[in-house]
Amino acid sequence: MLEKGKIGSRQLMILVILYTLGDSILVIPSVVASEAEQDGWISGIISVAIAPLLIVFIYDALRKCYPDLTLVEYSQKILGKWLGMAISLLFISYFFITTATYLSEIGDFMVTQIMPDTPIQVIMILFMSVVLMAARLGLEPLAAARKYFSPMLYYLYQH
Repeated sequence: MLEKGKIGSRQLMILVILYTLGDSILVIPSVVASEAEQDGWISGIISVAIAPLLIVFIYDALRKCYPDLTLVEYSQKILGKWLGMAISLLFISYFFITTATYLSEIGDFMVTQIMPDTPIQVIMILFMSVVLMAARLGLEPLAAARKYFSPMLYYLYQH
């Protein structure tokens, strides 16, 4: 496991885009289309284009202000010990909840669309194994692997 794995802001942007893209394709269009009807595609493009860039901008600005601190450490430094810890716990909880949601969505999608005879638990265990292996290896290998999973984003990253 890499202790001080570091990635650049472009790699972070690509990871955030990949993180938000799955939900943006599978779930959000149905919610937006029910409200916006024929103009839903505009909302989808704006949310996929603006939200990841805004998140990356905020993370990158904080990284530049506190280069040697983690997210939990600089939230405590900015907001104080107790409020910073509360915000950090909310942030970590958010990631646990979204991870569980994404795992459920992947399992449902795979079982209904691609592999209907496979038990959903098998698919979830396989996907969770990949995620755990990526977490164990660290952030750098995960960011480096994105070029194999997203050739178009890799091309944009290089130019």
